[in-house]
Amino acid sequence: MCGIAGAIYTETGRHDAVGVVNEVLREQRGRGPDHSGSCEIRPSPIHSVILGHTRLKITDLSDQANQPMWDVTGQYVITFNGEIYNHGELREELISLGYRFRTKSDTEVVLNAFIHWGMESTHRFIGSFAFAIVGLREGKCFLVRDRFGKCPLNASPVSSAQARRD
Repeated sequence: MCGIAGAIYTETGRHDAVGVVNEVLREQRGRGPDHSGSCEIRPSPIHSVILGHTRLKITDLSDQANQPMWDVTGQYVITFNGEIYNHGELREELISLGYRFRTKSDTEVVLNAFIHWGMESTHRFIGSFAFAIVGLREGKCFLVRDRFGKCPLNASPVSSAQARRD
């Protein structure tokens, strides 16, 4: 099982946000021993986002499926934990709509489905999942988990003092 992490911050909180995400990734190393990565995104003039991921390779063993994963336009990035059982059918539908895929991963299916159908895409997913997508076009960060909450996704504010203490 993979692990995801993230933080939203203003420039004055960057150091603390980077520290929190790096610490979470270190603690989640056992959940995703095959790869660990992070990226920083600035979806708005005021806020920036760091997304992190620890990966356990299951569906697609290639390094192209490492995360955080960007779409082909460079406008959307995802960090995903879970499994979408019907990703093959969704992939075929998205291909028929003109989407192209670089990987065999369900993560890329989730990303392209979200780009195409927005939040409605989550009603099409059969499986357990939690993910964060940053859309530069919208200037937003979307946090999503499956209806049953099988994959953990917690969002809470962390002040600079808390980040240093925890």
